[in-house]
Parts: sequence; structure tokens; C-alpha cells
Amino acid sequence: AQKHPARNTDLMTELYIKARDIDMAYFEHSPTQVFSGGNVASAPEVVRGRVLKSSPMKPLFGGPHSNAKAFLAEFVSGHVGMVARQVGSSSQNTVTKREHPRWRTKDGRVEKLQTVYAPSGPAMHNTIWPKVEPTAAEILQAQLQRRVEMILARAEKR
Repeated sequence: AQKHPARNTDLMTELYIKARDIDMAYFEHSPTQVFSGGNVASAPEVVRGRVLKSSPMKPLFGGPHSNAKAFLAEFVSGHVGMVARQVGSSSQNTVTKREHPRWRTKDGRVEKLQTVYAPSGPAMHNTIWPKVEPTAAEILQAQLQRRVEMILARAEKR
């Protein structure tokens, strides 16, 4: 996105990255199916995932300060998302979308679920930018050349 676009009188532009959290379910993860109800017993010990192709698959947890393992959950809307329990929290939602009792802790609490997010664009900037900078420079150069030719052609017609 551009903070202010380039103009004929000022060819300088400023690009910025708008931070937007992205659900880890949209990135590569294994397994890819939702384990719920009776098939929870066949679920793996931990879901693994990665954001960058060059990175290895890593165990997914609910956040930097959480030891809750991530898992795929299907919501009433049909959306499948990567979630983890908020350890120590308490939720009033005690049934699943199919009206079955939700999983409880040993002390009887139903813990809240939180979406597990991938790092935002700004957080990945230093990792991604060196890889895309050459391509971005080529695209910007081509657009600049196209614009210069268009302005010169318009000037010739006058």
C-alpha cells in the first residue's frame, strides 16, 4: 500500500505495510484435518506448521507465553481456524456447535480458545524484504519508465 502516491510533479512515494494478523490455518500445517468428537483420540500429539517455505515445520503453540498446543477447530460458521486454549482462563461457552459438552480442565473449567496467528507483515519485514526487493525494484522501474513514456507522448501531441 502507498501512504502517498507518486505524481508527475513529485515522483517520490512512500510505501508502508499495514499490520494484519493472519490465522495460521492459512499457512502450511500438518495435519490438515479437524479432529473433534470421537476422532480426537487419533489426533497427533502436536500440530506442526510453518510460514516461510525455507523454514522447517515447527510445533505450534498458542503464543509466546503459552504452553497450550494449537489445533484446528471448525466453527459454527464453517470456518476452520488454528486455535489454542488460553491456559487458566474460563469460558461461559460450555457446549460445542453440535451441543456436546466442551472439553474441561481437571478442576472443571472450560478454557477460552484464542486464534493462533502468524507473524504480521511488519514482523516478517526483515525476513521477506531482502527476497522481494529486487523484484519490487524491477516493477517500480518498469512503471516509472511506462509513466515517463506516457508523459512524453502526451507532450508530443500538444
